[in-house]
Amino acid sequence: RVILDLAKEYDFDAIHCGFGNACDTPPWYYSHMALPEQKQMEVVTAIRKQTDLPLIVAGRMGTLDKLDQYAGDNLADCVALGRPLVADPDFVNKYIAQKTDDITYCGYCLQGCLANVKNGSGIGCIVNPAIDKKPVTTSAAKTVAIIGGGPAGMAAATQLSVMGHKVTLYEKNPTLGGQFEMAHQAPHKGSMLRPLNSLIKRTEKNVGEIVLGATVDATSIGNFDHFVVATGSRQRIPEIKGLSDQYSITSLDFFEESKPIRGKRILIIGAGMVGIEAAEILAGGDYEVVITKRTSEIANDMEMITKKLMLKRLEQKDNLVISPNTTLMEFTATGVTYQKEDKTGEWPAFDTVIIAAGMEPENDLYRQLQDQQKSVQLVGDADNPADIYAATQKGYLAATDLV
Repeated sequence: RVILDLAKEYDFDAIHCGFGNACDTPPWYYSHMALPEQKQMEVVTAIRKQTDLPLIVAGRMGTLDKLDQYAGDNLADCVALGRPLVADPDFVNKYIAQKTDDITYCGYCLQGCLANVKNGSGIGCIVNPAIDKKPVTTSAAKTVAIIGGGPAGMAAATQLSVMGHKVTLYEKNPTLGGQFEMAHQAPHKGSMLRPLNSLIKRTEKNVGEIVLGATVDATSIGNFDHFVVATGSRQRIPEIKGLSDQYSITSLDFFEESKPIRGKRILIIGAGMVGIEAAEILAGGDYEVVITKRTSEIANDMEMITKKLMLKRLEQKDNLVISPNTTLMEFTATGVTYQKEDKTGEWPAFDTVIIAAGMEPENDLYRQLQDQQKSVQLVGDADNPADIYAATQKGYLAATDLV
């Protein structure tokens, strides 16, 4: 209240309502997707009751329901938009024109914006790979086939269409999205459904022909001037003696729910982002979970704030064992032997083994098209498995090469 009174006494024009600070509470300062939004509402409501100065509210304000709520309840006189304008620079114009279905929404993941600013590579965005680039057009329109409707394929297909090429997008599944579909299923990542849906809608709006449920090969795909292969990646299966005798599923099986979890004792091989997110889901139930990693760093492919928040939550799970620097040696009838640093040990048998030990490119079609001397590019996980930021960047940049 003292600060509010001083602001009025010294003729400040407005109060900017942010949260936390970059050094002590970065998740609040950067409005991370995992934090409860109700806390923000409570703080702004309390401030509104204590001052009649105009309030500028910032932090995850780029959703229609939140904008309408703060305006309707007279909590905000102005709204500050940062990341939503990175995801869609035309956000405000679309909102005013009531073309809200055309908005590309931010998921507040920090993967492209904060992560890039911190490493010095400049602002970026997982759903707007064009954010720091000049518009590109083509002087010679081509017919282009995109094979794969994940993030890389959608980014390539959309950009090629915008440039003026005639694009046909093939996707083997009944819906677009690829492995990005798994993101919003992870704990505290529900907001990632918005950018997923935005990518799909943007692709559907711009791309001339989209063929779903289509499995194509180099013979059946037909004639095009150019091909972009974005067929994604498959689970890498580690070579561990006796693993093939265990009941096992992949991380893709787990998130797609295509194979069931059996029993209560679960071993997860691989503690990268996908493995550790599966561990958190299971540890939230009545499972006994062990997750291993051959190296020391857990979730090294996860955005730093997301990782710290997750590890803090996992510290409270008594039914979860995280075992870095651990090499699994052999599965036997009684359990699994392992080596951890310079010691060996054995865990009792597990009911289900989840394999999350990285991905490998799925690029057979690319090699087939190369053998036929076709003009072809390889993008996304099909080139090198990485995260969604890398996928959309690669798709976009591949498209801009075809001028």
